[in-house]
Amino acid sequence: IGRWRITPGDPGTVRVRGWALDPETSLPIRIRVVVNGRTKAVALANTENTAVGAAYPGNGPFHGADVTVPLARGRYRVCVDGIGVGSGLSVRRLGCAYVRVTAPTTTTSTSATSSSTTSSSTTAPAAPTA
Repeated sequence: IGRWRITPGDPGTVRVRGWALDPETSLPIRIRVVVNGRTKAVALANTENTAVGAAYPGNGPFHGADVTVPLARGRYRVCVDGIGVGSGLSVRRLGCAYVRVTAPTTTTSTSATSSSTTSSSTTAPAAPTA
């Protein structure tokens, strides 16, 4: 289970931040950032999030993550998967969003255009936010 916020980051990046946990264990789990169907990053969701610890006291607070993925300018479907460690070893889709990434700033450019998220969803219950 988990909750993720998927937004444009700095120009040339997308930022994925939130939390994920496997209810079968208190250990942190890995998350996978998938962009247009391809895995672009894998990270351990192990940063402290006291709200998660309060909502899921049996699992503890160390289930947060904040990942930045470099991407070229364009519109992408970005998803986050949780990779379970319990008896199921299952992969669950925790959320997706369409994100528009602007071109990275270069030395010849004086300004960058703004980015926007066009949609977002999550399968996580209403619980602590990142």
